[in-house]
Amino acid sequence: MNGLDLVVTQTHRRVVLSDGYLWAWVSGHEPACNRADREPHPPCTEVLVSLSVLCSAAENQP
Repeated sequence: MNGLDLVVTQTHRRVVLSDGYLWAWVSGHEPACNRADREPHPPCTEVLVSLSVLCSAAENQP
C-alpha cells in the first residue's frame, strides 16, 4: 500500500523497531466514514506507520 487517507484519532505509545525503522500503531477513520463523529464508535482502521511518515505529516499540517 502506497498511501492511505486517514483521520487519526490515536497514535499508540508503543513503538516497534523493525528493519532499522521505528514504527507505531495508528487508529483512525477513513474520510468516507459517516460515523466518525458519533461516540462510541471504534476506529475504522488501524495501521502500522513509520514514525518518519508521521513526523512528515505533522510538519505539513496548517
